[in-house]
Amino acid sequence: NHAWNEVIKLVNIPSRLRAYSGGKFLVIDGLIHFNNEPLPKVLSARIMDFINNDLDCLPLIKFWDNLRQNPSEDSKQDLFAFLEHNNIPITADGCFIGYKRVDHNYMSKHVGIWTKNGKKWVWDKNGRYDHTPGKRVEMPRDKVDPNRENTCSTGLHVAAFRYADVSYGDGKLVEVKVHPKDVVTVPPDYNQEKMRTCGYSIIRDCSKVYEKPLYEHDESFEATKGQKASDVYKDDGKAVTTAKKSSQR
Repeated sequence: NHAWNEVIKLVNIPSRLRAYSGGKFLVIDGLIHFNNEPLPKVLSARIMDFINNDLDCLPLIKFWDNLRQNPSEDSKQDLFAFLEHNNIPITADGCFIGYKRVDHNYMSKHVGIWTKNGKKWVWDKNGRYDHTPGKRVEMPRDKVDPNRENTCSTGLHVAAFRYADVSYGDGKLVEVKVHPKDVVTVPPDYNQEKMRTCGYSIIRDCSKVYEKPLYEHDESFEATKGQKASDVYKDDGKAVTTAKKSSQR
């Protein structure tokens, strides 16, 4: 029966971990280890989530390697809290998905940006970042406020879906991909639903949260003519539309 099958799954956790990770994940004294290093509880829980959904654990290995490139220990712990609280999806290359509200022309809502002029970063008080899908947005890490107690401060802001969807008014909502090393801080207020980073890549328009633990970006929306990008989503490996054809771009 179902209950007995669940018991078998629990008993076989160590062997399942070894099988899914090619022997890279081991359970020692009740904790998951990778290369003889114990993993944080949040990451361990996400690994089990992947296994229970029959997903490859390699993206989580890559995520762990990427995270270790972050120079701030506080940022690492803050990121775990953000991922855990908001059930954030992981990408195949070990990054994660966040959300950003921009205006109807894909430009950032707030004025003032850091932009690279040759080898020098300069402040443009009237500038705004272009968030068109496919663009990369970044600024110097040392120009991002690392103080987690400063809730609204300098930096590139990324949020969980609920916060981005309801807290920034009208405009477009886009998915962004963030490398764990680029996370600077997650303020403790706002229910741990937003963060400051020094860079991210814009993936696509969206109108609903991505709920699967492993993010699988479907490129077909880019080639779909006469349809808004937000109308195309991946469903069981197929591109499906959520609205009738539109002339809007």
